Amino acid sequence: MSSDRNDAPRRSAVGWLVAHVRAVRDSGDTGDIITGWLVKLTLALVIFGVVAFDGLSIASTKVSAADNASDAALAASVAWNSSHSGPVAYAAAEQTATQDHGTVPTRGFLIDSDGTVHLVVRKTARTVLVQHIGWLHRWAIQSGQGLAKDMS
Repeated sequence: MSSDRNDAPRRSAVGWLVAHVRAVRDSGDTGDIITGWLVKLTLALVIFGVVAFDGLSIASTKVSAADNASDAALAASVAWNSSHSGPVAYAAAEQTATQDHGTVPTRGFLIDSDGTVHLVVRKTARTVLVQHIGWLHRWAIQSGQGLAKDMS
């Protein structure tokens, strides 16, 4: 007898759920409002994710380019002090920059008379969208300035 009492609320809830599902199915409601809402929400989250990823990638590339420029300037300064050759110093800077996917434009490379090296390192951010769209591509290209003098 006690099992009948415990099963009664369960049967009642299951019966209500079955009746509700049948009523919704028979009313012709296919859930288009919920489906449309979920599609819009998913699309908004995807767009937000791509924008956030690209923005963080560009920001980290900017910081990385500045660090890479400092390392490349120091390598060039060391090479200059040992060889006093501009092409050797530039090659050392370029080699250091390319290890982290950067480039050193020749226009931005300068060696002072005291051996201080000034240079620019350019890097392209790896993005999902920005680097592939022509008019946005310039945002993906980041540069950092380096200045160093070998004290040895």
